[in-house]
Amino acid sequence: MGPPNKKCLLILPQEGSGHTMVGIPHWKAYVKRQPLFGDQLVNARYVSHIWRVGLHLEKRLERWEIERAIRRVILEADGQEIRDRIIQLKEKVDVSLRQGGSSYQSLERLIRYIDSF
Repeated sequence: MGPPNKKCLLILPQEGSGHTMVGIPHWKAYVKRQPLFGDQLVNARYVSHIWRVGLHLEKRLERWEIERAIRRVILEADGQEIRDRIIQLKEKVDVSLRQGGSSYQSLERLIRYIDSF
């Protein structure tokens, strides 16, 4: 069993913002584990409820629950919606990272500010 779109992968990340942000440009669908501390709860909520690019497993993780979540993301209609939103979010990230994009400009401003010292 594999994802219909090879660019859509499943990951079970730790909830840190680094793992969360790294996945988006690489078209990752998320099955999020239960948050433990720090910013993990906020990140899990963003992924599952705000951006809606993943599922948040809130209970104690059992094998069947993980399997059900993975099948849902890969095979079911709401999984297709998740994959579609990931593609849309990735396109927005790509635009912001290009020369002239908002993230690119922010980094340029930071570099100029650091160079000013």
